[in-house]
Amino acid sequence: VVLWIDIFALNQHVKPNEIAADLRTLATTVQRTQRTLVVVDPQGYCFTRSWCLREQHEAARAEEGEGVSKKLELLPYCITRKDVEVLAAKVRDIRIEKSRCTRTSDKVAILEGVEAGEGGATGFNSS
Repeated sequence: VVLWIDIFALNQHVKPNEIAADLRTLATTVQRTQRTLVVVDPQGYCFTRSWCLREQHEAARAEEGEGVSKKLELLPYCITRKDVEVLAAKVRDIRIEKSRCTRTSDKVAILEGVEAGEGGATGFNSS
């Protein structure tokens, strides 16, 4: 088993003019992996962060079969029954344009990439 952990593999502190290369690296890497595992915490932060949503989107789009992604897997971590409702609401309300990012320049670049893609933000949010 080989693990590619994005926080270690992608430079989270690149200069704003270098983010496009990291976005391409992210897309290529996710497409080449067998699976993308998302560890879901009780607050569902992975559904509110720009980089996380972009990575999940890339995995969900890759190798879809019968409308279901074979690559994206969610692993609940310390989640109780009452957390499930909160998480379900977050998933239903995913909006890339409302997502958070530590650096404004990263979010701008991510949103530009989303808008340039098929369906723009609306297509991204519904996938």
